[in-house]
Amino acid sequence: MKQEQKALYRQAQLAGLGIVVGITGLAVDHPWLPWIGLFVFVLGLLRFFLIRGLIRRTHDPEAPDSGSVQKSQDTKTPEE
Repeated sequence: MKQEQKALYRQAQLAGLGIVVGITGLAVDHPWLPWIGLFVFVLGLLRFFLIRGLIRRTHDPEAPDSGSVQKSQDTKTPEE
C-alpha cells in the first residue's frame, strides 16, 4: 500500500471508530459517549477529506480545486 493510501485508510478507521463509540454509547445509555462518538466521526471525515485534497494537489498541481488560477491557453500570437 502506498503512503497516501495508508494515511487515508487511517482517517477512515478514525471515522469508523467514531461510529462504533457512538453506537456503544447509545446502547449503554451513557449521556456523553454518543456525542464523543459523533465528534470522533466528524473529525475522522474532516481529516480524510483534507488529506485527500492535499494528496490530489500534490499529484496534480493544476487541478481546479487547488485554488490556483488557471493560465489561458491562448497566449500564442498569430504568425503573419
